Amino acid sequence: MEKVLIKSHLGVYPVLIEEGLIDNFWNALKEIGFDDQQKNFIIVCDQDTRFLADKIATQLELDPHRVVSVVPGEATKTIDIAQQLWQRFLHFQGGRSTVVIAIGGGVVGDLAGFAAGTFMRGVPLIHVPTTLTAQVDSSIGGKVGVNMPVGKNLIGLFYPPVGVVIDPCALSTLPAIQFRSGLSEIVKLALLFSPQLYHKILELTSLKVGKELNNIILEAINLKGHIVGEDEFEKTDRRLLLNFGHTIGHAIECGADFHGITHGQAIAIGMLAEIKLISTLDRWRGPALDSLRSDFEKIGILAAMPAHFDSKRALYSISKDKKGSSGTIKLGLPRSIGETQVLELPQAQVLDLCENLGLLT
Repeated sequence: MEKVLIKSHLGVYPVLIEEGLIDNFWNALKEIGFDDQQKNFIIVCDQDTRFLADKIATQLELDPHRVVSVVPGEATKTIDIAQQLWQRFLHFQGGRSTVVIAIGGGVVGDLAGFAAGTFMRGVPLIHVPTTLTAQVDSSIGGKVGVNMPVGKNLIGLFYPPVGVVIDPCALSTLPAIQFRSGLSEIVKLALLFSPQLYHKILELTSLKVGKELNNIILEAINLKGHIVGEDEFEKTDRRLLLNFGHTIGHAIECGADFHGITHGQAIAIGMLAEIKLISTLDRWRGPALDSLRSDFEKIGILAAMPAHFDSKRALYSISKDKKGSSGTIKLGLPRSIGETQVLELPQAQVLDLCENLGLLT
């Protein structure tokens, strides 16, 4: 079993990585610090991961009603659905001894994490990420939250889990489009911090679970864990760099009303768009766009813009971006692979460039 330790304000928590961990879930719980006397678990999953949730519930000898299934997709990440989870927690005499286990992708992790972090002022949370995006990104670092109609993750908090349980075998059922969507987040990390990892991604020969993929996942987790351990609350520009591609990427998701494009595809477009935007400024020269676009196509993370797209809604989403203040927006980007810079630009300039360069059409 591989173990990566992540520093947080609530203490150090382990990220456990091993094939077959879902089938031996008590082993993971013991590594996190639980014993078989703990029975007050509630599992949150979605309809796609219900079979894994049921498998874990059987091992923990839980009442099947302690498995709460939600509809897959970003539309589920709302305060109304969070309130439904709070009601279910209360139904099972939930108190501060309740332990929430989130089984699924980023939507389930964000939603269940938000519900856990706000219920009774916070109850223990365990992430069991089942998508590549969640395994290397959203489950690491303690960001949880729900969406508003004008933007993603506008209501949330920093709430680290007590542990993260990663079973690469869970990826074996992922559709190829979702698998490659997750590669976008690893590409982001590599472009920012690791030329070696970027080369490994370009040379990846198989999308199947195995040593080659497991090593890439482990390297990505170590990279992100190091960054969030240094700057958990995004007080410096260090963690802000991890938002590369997300200002425009999230706007694309909002403009598409979260349909017709995956998160990773939107982030891939967002990374190229943000580099193009900044490259129009005389003071900045970044990686060659044509070369990056060719790499992204080779990796298979690029997609066309959604057929039904509201550019005005997308622009409005950027105007509500969290990564700025007082009329500015901060963008973290690679100047070259492994070399980074954060630029703070007037919000009006970013919006004008997005329109004039056709980045949201």
